[in-house]
Amino acid sequence: MTEGVINAISKFRWLVVIARRTMFTYKGKSVTDAEVADELNVRCVLEGSVRQAGQRMRLSAQLTDTQSGGSIWSQRFDRQVDDIFAIQDVITNAIAAAIAPEIDRAERSRAAARQQTEVDAWLFYQQGLASYYKLTEEGLGEALEAFRKAQQVDSQFTPAWAMEAMAGTRLLMNYRIGRNSQPEADLKNIATKAVNIDPRDPL
Repeated sequence: MTEGVINAISKFRWLVVIARRTMFTYKGKSVTDAEVADELNVRCVLEGSVRQAGQRMRLSAQLTDTQSGGSIWSQRFDRQVDDIFAIQDVITNAIAAAIAPEIDRAERSRAAARQQTEVDAWLFYQQGLASYYKLTEEGLGEALEAFRKAQQVDSQFTPAWAMEAMAGTRLLMNYRIGRNSQPEADLKNIATKAVNIDPRDPL
């Protein structure tokens, strides 16, 4: 189950997921989430348990923010044990599909609370997303600024280029004469750069 969840989560290319072999070194040890986070340099820990009684299986999973200690997401799954592999697939995919957007939301909240002077491409990118989803001219303008800051920190950070193109396109569509609008040719060049940096990135 652990291996399946790791494989599924790893498909989200913007997440860095710790390998199964590394995680299993903590099995049976009394360590806190904060200690694991410090040793592995991670911000979130996914943990869970599996129990079985007769033909019923119960799996509980929880995603924790190691910096605040708060729970980002938790869920319990109850299933009949008729096809254990099918059950593993269903639960694995459900966990992966649920926690990726939850991590994204948690990161946007974290970015909004941090100081603007901190230099971190991921932080700038999340600040840009928070502004982008306001869907106002002012918000889209703030988003463009944040995505460009992320590019300055890391010129190969594909999502920042892709989202600059998306924010610019939305501005052009909705606020064609707005102060932040860019020419279509510029937006095409920005989008093309994103594709050229990493053509496998779905964004």
